[in-house]
Amino acid sequence: GLNVFASDLEAVLSEHPDVLDCAVVAAASERWGETPVAFAVLSGKAAASPQDLLEWVNAQLSKHQRLAEIIPSDELPRNMMGKLMKQTLREKLRQQRA
Repeated sequence: GLNVFASDLEAVLSEHPDVLDCAVVAAASERWGETPVAFAVLSGKAAASPQDLLEWVNAQLSKHQRLAEIIPSDELPRNMMGKLMKQTLREKLRQQRA
């Protein structure tokens, strides 16, 4: 398989003017083993829907890097040092899909 780096996907997604913050985590996939899913904090004036954002970002990525889904979030979990807590996002994703 090919490696897909979350930071590469986050860099592209964060370029969209409606995205204030974002994080990409791996989600289980029957077809691929794992597939990238993004959590995004959108601006209050966001004109783009999550589907619009998904189409926009995937048009800029290689076929093997494409996001499977963008989940809107009010905020992303961070620890006291400001580091993104991706394990919390992975757990939230598992619970949503259970």
